[in-house]
Amino acid sequence: MSTLKFSIVLFLLIFSVNKAFSQIDIKDTLYYEGSGKKYRVFVLSDSYKDIQKLNFWVGGIVGADRMSFAGVSYYQPDKFLINSYFGLGAGVDGNYFIKSWTKDKTMRQSIDFSKSGIATKYVADLPIKKGFSIGPHLGYSHFKQQVYQSSNFEHWASSMATGFTFLRVKHGNYGISSKYASRRGHKIVALHADFLWFFNHSYPGSHASYTPDEYEAISVANTNNYGFRIYIDGNATVWNRKGRFGFKYHLGFSIPADKRDMFGDEIIGMTGGVGLSWSFL
Repeated sequence: MSTLKFSIVLFLLIFSVNKAFSQIDIKDTLYYEGSGKKYRVFVLSDSYKDIQKLNFWVGGIVGADRMSFAGVSYYQPDKFLINSYFGLGAGVDGNYFIKSWTKDKTMRQSIDFSKSGIATKYVADLPIKKGFSIGPHLGYSHFKQQVYQSSNFEHWASSMATGFTFLRVKHGNYGISSKYASRRGHKIVALHADFLWFFNHSYPGSHASYTPDEYEAISVANTNNYGFRIYIDGNATVWNRKGRFGFKYHLGFSIPADKRDMFGDEIIGMTGGVGLSWSFL
């Protein structure tokens, strides 16, 4: 089964078994006073475990083992993480978290009370439980890497990744007045450190300045079979009633599969990109 088909089947399975609808209980009621009035804020959730777990994104991310334009992620931040991405090639990676803990924090958030009949905004310090998880990280990808010196140097390879991840998550869901005009959002940041094994190298392109044998020899001479990467992969939603729309970001450093990476003749290349995201469930 191809990586793309496997990812689609996997996420459809997760989607089908996840509870699409859940009852939200009031965990606490906060009172704020300002301009001679008293405002109520209902804490519907302050736990990192209640994030919207299924995330879709589109954009552009270029790295040691990817040139991707879209992806899907599923987070159980105290248990596991599954991530899949597609573009010039495809890949899948995941975590099983062996330890999780929380810290009680406060978050300053602007709350709009106009939907509850009060035409004002109030900046409140809201309670939140920030979650942290650590665990091993595994991944596989098959990808295209464009060599810097010439667009005609085309390099395809596969990679296996093994390493460790530190995950940090915060999430909040707050109701305003009795009409429950809520504000919801989350922020997810994963720091990955991986060892990479590159294999199945191929250079299907050609170059006018070289014979086929010379082209092959030059390509093989610049091949890396091993590498590493350290990068941050994050997602942050805009705080609003649903908390679904947000931003994807990716930034780090890596040793790529070809010494002539997209950024020039450097041993260590950059990996990074941004995108727009939608979160559900």
